[in-house]
Amino acid sequence: MSIRLPVRQVIGSSKTFKQLARLSGAPPQRRGPFVRRSLTRKDVPHWMRRLAALSSQDRAGLCGISQYRASQVLAGAVVAHATMTALNIKALERMVVRSGEEWVQSLSAVKPEP
Repeated sequence: MSIRLPVRQVIGSSKTFKQLARLSGAPPQRRGPFVRRSLTRKDVPHWMRRLAALSSQDRAGLCGISQYRASQVLAGAVVAHATMTALNIKALERMVVRSGEEWVQSLSAVKPEP
C-alpha cells in the first residue's frame, strides 16, 4: 500500500541548487536566509551548456561559484536537471544548505505560503 500526498513545496537542499539559483538571478546569501530564491528546471540546461563551455577557472569567476566548487558545479547541474526531470519538478522555491538539526530547524522556521 502506498500513500500519495500532494506536494505543496519542493526545497533544494544542496549547495549546487543554491549556486544554480544564484546564477539564474536569485538574490545573494548576504540578503539573508529567508529571502526567496528559486530555480526553474528550464533554467538548468542553459547553465549546463554555459558551464561546460567554461574552464574551471572561468567558472570560479561567475557569481556565486567559489574556486573550490568550480570543478564540481557542472556535474551537480547535470544531476540537478536529471533529478528535477525525473521527479517532474518545475521549480524549486527554497534553497537551504544545512545539516542535521540545523537543517530541520531552518525548515521549521520557513512559513509555507497560503
